[in-house]
Formats: sequence, C-alpha cells, structure tokens
Amino acid sequence: MSCGSPINWVERPKMKPPTFALADDPIPERLRAAVAYIHARYQDFTAAQGFIPRPTGGNTVVTVDASGQVLTRAPKWSGNLGADYTTALGGGTFGAGANLSWSSRVYYDFLNNFSQPSYKLTNASVFWTPDSGAWKASLWVTNLTNEKVLQTIRPGGFSTDGFYEQPRKVGVSFEVRF
Repeated sequence: MSCGSPINWVERPKMKPPTFALADDPIPERLRAAVAYIHARYQDFTAAQGFIPRPTGGNTVVTVDASGQVLTRAPKWSGNLGADYTTALGGGTFGAGANLSWSSRVYYDFLNNFSQPSYKLTNASVFWTPDSGAWKASLWVTNLTNEKVLQTIRPGGFSTDGFYEQPRKVGVSFEVRF
C-alpha cells in the first residue's frame, strides 16, 4: 500500500497589511484579504478505503485506487476579505467590522463521492467603548446569511452522517476591563 500525497502550494511572505485613512482620524481603518490555491491530489494511493453509496441506504465499503483523486479536506481555492473601521464618537470610540470567508468544494472521502459545495460565511460586528477604555459594548452576528455548511461528512457501511457549522447567531457582549 502506498499513500504518497505531495502537496504543491504557494505562500506569500508575511508582511504588514496595508492600511488606509478615510479621514483625519488617528485610529486606523483596515482592509484584509487573503487567497489560497492548492492543487492537492493523491499521487499513488492504490489501497484506499472507498465508500460507494447504495440505493437502499448506507454504503458499500471497498478497497479502491484513489491515485489522482483530490486530497480530502483540501479546497482548491479559499480566502477571506475583511474590513474594520473605528472613529471617535460621543466621548468614546465606535467601531464596525465585517469578514467574508469562502471555500471551493471540499471532499470528505478518498473517491471524492462525498463533498461540501463551495460556500461563503459572513460575520459582522459593531462596538462602542468610552475614552477611559473601562468597558466595551458590542453587537455581533456570525454566519449572517445562515448558510448551511458541512464541517465534515462521515460515510460508513450503514449510513452517512455529518456535522454542520453553526447557524446564524446574533449576540451582544459587554466587557469590563480592570
């Protein structure tokens, strides 16, 4: 049995993210962006465990040649885009931020039969803190669009199950600093 899975990837060197100013405000605004590309395939994987879906439910478990298949849990493309803005407001600091992350299709088995289609997740928040910095109040939302995203899929002989990312959550936070 051989399980060679060379991974070719490109990484940009670490660098300080660019910032920009919308006004004469001493507090910086930030934009973030990242994109990743990975071409990950099994080169020589001749004795992989495979799952073939049965029409009556469950899967037939077989030994398969997964050579050339996409590596499990390795999306070809992924990335994120985000922005933060802060400004002086009413004797304190107001801030807002948002982040969008995305991923292309992710496979969860060696034969690439079970997958999560491409998806996007969006999070956002706003906050206010007084100039003293003694406390901070925030309103936030995760998975703003309530996208259904599978974290994992587990095929087996009797069934296939999986776990989802959390649905949309809206909350408030109050922090006290001492």
